[in-house]
Amino acid sequence: MDLAALILAVLALLAAMSARKRAADLEDKLVALRAEAGSSRQTVDEFDGKFAVQQKFIEALARGDDVDHLMVREGRLYQHLDGKALQAKVEAGSAYVIDVRTAQEWSTGHIPGAAHIPVDELEKRLNEIKRDGTPMHFVCAGGGRSETAAKLVADRGYRHVFNVTGGMQGYRGPTVRD
Repeated sequence: MDLAALILAVLALLAAMSARKRAADLEDKLVALRAEAGSSRQTVDEFDGKFAVQQKFIEALARGDDVDHLMVREGRLYQHLDGKALQAKVEAGSAYVIDVRTAQEWSTGHIPGAAHIPVDELEKRLNEIKRDGTPMHFVCAGGGRSETAAKLVADRGYRHVFNVTGGMQGYRGPTVRD
């Protein structure tokens, strides 16, 4: 009888070890499925974001807004403008400029008539930006912060948004100091 009990105990142990191995394998599969589901969710979110941008492009085209092929390719809702083109607009009196540099940078010289809203204050001061369809030109020292500002404003539904590439370094027009 002792031999029978020992055989049953060994079989029970083997069955338990087999069940534990299957449980570990199932747990590994579950972890992999959860990771895949997270990746799928991220993919869906990315698709939704890109779809929303494309929808905004279609809306802009339907309104008759200028949308160039680079905007579509790069997925941005704002245009680029260099310092020379901005200078022509400033000299013609047709530029609404928003300078997003720091107060210290602003004090070294800025475009006459420009609004001053540092980029780190922009989101909480959006109500200060004209929403009447007037083209707006964001400028900083070199073009990086102004691109961040242009993206933020365009993503919030503002139209006719321009980033001044090269910033004040590329702008050779008139400036004033306060």
